[in-house]
Amino acid sequence: MVTKKAFWIGFAPKQWTLVAVAFGLGWPCSSRAQCPGTITNNLVLQGDLTATASDTNPCIVVGADNLTINLNGHTLDVSALGDSAVAIDTGGHSGTTIVGNGGSIITAYASSAAASAIHASGGSATTITGVTMTNAPATCPTSGNQQANGFGTAIRIENASGASVTANQITCYLVGIAVVNSVVPRRGTGLLSGNILTNNTNPSLLGAAGIVLQASSGWSVQNNQITFSGSNLPSGCKSSTGQLQDCSPALQLLQNASNNEINSGNQVRSNYGPGIYAQAGTSGNRITNNTALFNPTGDLWDDNPTRSNFWNKNTCGLEVGSVAPQKCP
Repeated sequence: MVTKKAFWIGFAPKQWTLVAVAFGLGWPCSSRAQCPGTITNNLVLQGDLTATASDTNPCIVVGADNLTINLNGHTLDVSALGDSAVAIDTGGHSGTTIVGNGGSIITAYASSAAASAIHASGGSATTITGVTMTNAPATCPTSGNQQANGFGTAIRIENASGASVTANQITCYLVGIAVVNSVVPRRGTGLLSGNILTNNTNPSLLGAAGIVLQASSGWSVQNNQITFSGSNLPSGCKSSTGQLQDCSPALQLLQNASNNEINSGNQVRSNYGPGIYAQAGTSGNRITNNTALFNPTGDLWDDNPTRSNFWNKNTCGLEVGSVAPQKCP
C-alpha cells in the first residue's frame, strides 16, 4: 500500500517550497499537489500545481504584505475549479510580487462569469510579470483567424493605488487586463507594459477587450501588443449618446477614466472590434505614438462631444469622433 502526503517545508525565513512526498513505492515525481490556500511566506513552486474540484478557491491567497509567488517555470492549473476559479488573490495586501519565470496559469472559464485568474483588490505596489495565462487551452485557437469564445478576465486590478503588470502573455479570455476604480497617486506607479494579448474575444458577447481602464487615472500603458481581441456583433458597431453599442474595442477607456498615458509603442492591430476607444466622460488622457491599424469601424474612436482627450502622432487608418488633433491618413 502506498501512502501519499503533501506538505510545506521552509528552507529559509519567508521562503517556502511546495513539496510532494510519497511513503512507499510507485508514486511518480510528477504527482499533483493541491492548492495551499492562504500563505504568509514566500512561495516558490518546485513542480506543476494542478487543482482538484474539492480544492480551496482561490487556490492561493496572499496573507501578508511584501510576499513573492514564483511559478518558477511551472504551471498553476485551476481548470478543475470551473467558472469561479481564482488562481491567485492578493487578499488586499501591498507589495505582492507574482513572477512567472517561464511559468503559466491555466483556467477553464466556460460562461460569462466575472471571475479573474489573478485578482488584486486594494493595496498597492503589486507586481505581475512574466506569466503566460491561457483560458480553456483545449479550445483556444492556435491561429488568429479562429475566433475564441473567451470568458472571464486574466488579470483584474481594482480599488488599488498602483501596480506594475509587465511582459505577460494572455490569450483566450473575454478580457485580458482590467484596471477598475484604481487611482495612482502622484509619484506612484501604475504601469501596463510589454504585455502580449491575443484572442481575448467572444463573437457573441460585448465587453471583450485586451486592456480596459475603467474609472481609473494615473496609469501608463505602453509597448503592449493587442491582436484578435474585442468583438463586433452582427448588428454592427455604432455610437449613440456617447456610448458605443454592439461592439467592444481592443483597448478601452471607460467611465471617468482620466489623465492616463496611452503611449510609447502600443500595437493595436487586426482586432475584431475598434482599436483604441475613449468613452464619453473620459478626459485628460493622452493617446500618442501608438499604432492602430486594420481594426473594423475605427482605429481611433473618441465618443466625447468635445476635445476632452489628446490624440496625436498615432499611426492609424480611420478615426471616429473627437479624435484631435489627430488625423489618420
